[in-house]
Amino acid sequence: MLYSDGINPPDGMCGVAWQVIAPMVRQLSLGELVQPSGTWLNDDTIGVFACPDGIRPVIFLLEAE
Repeated sequence: MLYSDGINPPDGMCGVAWQVIAPMVRQLSLGELVQPSGTWLNDDTIGVFACPDGIRPVIFLLEAE
């Protein structure tokens, strides 16, 4: 589990993955929606995003505290 303040990447996180999810992490840290309300997640404080690396795909579950 990795934690971010919404601005800085967590220690040890892949830089490319951070570039992709950083805007969504920032939105969550500000209490904004990252996915349309009423999606299959049924929770506006969660976002699911994929790293663009097709060789080593990683799925990120982002949650706001």
